[in-house]
Amino acid sequence: MGALNIAFREVMGDAAMAVATIAGSIDANTVGAFQKELEGARQGGRIRLILDLSDVKYVNSTGLGSLVKEQDLFKTTGGGIVLLKVPAKVKIVVEMLGRHTFFDMCDSMQEAIESLMGQGDGAPAAEAAGDAVPTTKTQRLKMPASGSARTTAAKPSARTPSKKRAATPSSRAPSKASSRAAAAMAPSASPEGTVTCSVCRATLELPEAGSYQCPRCSTMMKIDKDRVATFFAPEEPVPIQMTLLATPECADGLFEFVGVVAKKLSFGGTAVRDFQRSVMEVCDKIRTEVYGDSADSPETFQVMISVQEKKIDLTFTDHGKSLGDGRPDKAAVVLRGARSGVDTLDVQPHPNGGNIITIAKSF
Repeated sequence: MGALNIAFREVMGDAAMAVATIAGSIDANTVGAFQKELEGARQGGRIRLILDLSDVKYVNSTGLGSLVKEQDLFKTTGGGIVLLKVPAKVKIVVEMLGRHTFFDMCDSMQEAIESLMGQGDGAPAAEAAGDAVPTTKTQRLKMPASGSARTTAAKPSARTPSKKRAATPSSRAPSKASSRAAAAMAPSASPEGTVTCSVCRATLELPEAGSYQCPRCSTMMKIDKDRVATFFAPEEPVPIQMTLLATPECADGLFEFVGVVAKKLSFGGTAVRDFQRSVMEVCDKIRTEVYGDSADSPETFQVMISVQEKKIDLTFTDHGKSLGDGRPDKAAVVLRGARSGVDTLDVQPHPNGGNIITIAKSF
């Protein structure tokens, strides 16, 4: 991907607050430079940072993971990060990977300043509780279909609480019948009324007895009447998520990848090849119909691959032109070439612009 340029400027005469104007791409090739620039700002006392992303062309999952890490580091110094003028194509990546609740995304500088000032009361790094990482929001994510036993956390210790995540209530408890015990991990000390997630080490509010989900890593947990938390890991395969350029080369790569996934699941024959061709057709329509085949500066789209027993689902999300003028029936006509190799094909307009295309095949 292209180069990354970052320029800092002070805000409101406050040496601890700055705007970082970013231009280019944040991906595997530039993430090192991105982290180095933000580390320099943080060590220089700029602990409240507004990231102006209006000129950012592309952020992949690696770049987004780095951004989440930097948010955590800035929070532990008593500051924080807010995102300003996030492009639609970047926002889709953030939302699809479930990271939109980690950040305030603002449309104006005034809104960003007000949001950032509201984040400035976190504990300094020297006072932070162990490995626990605070955040400013209560997270609410979807619960996996079922879970398998993973770890058990001890009762929380009594310490002065700082900002923390709230465990998200789940619609049902993890399945005991399908659970398998794993070695317990000793939690780090947590403030009173909290517990440390045994997987990602985030500090979680300990609500009443029931089933919950860690907002950071999606690990399931169950809290008993004695306020002891048992952590669970999903027994279903975690969906594969990727961000691709709308180019023939990336379509070829996805074609081959889907074939490898099918082969590992012992699927084969003409059904797999027909499904691969349908995947290729969707990629081609996204490139030509949604983005107008912009070869010089290709846009991106997201793919989520979910496997359940003998079924493969692919969900494509883009941020370009709505197929069929936003009408699912007309959009399905545009993608009629993909229908022959799948059992289901669904096209819906994305709420923030673009399309959500889902294809599925049972083998």
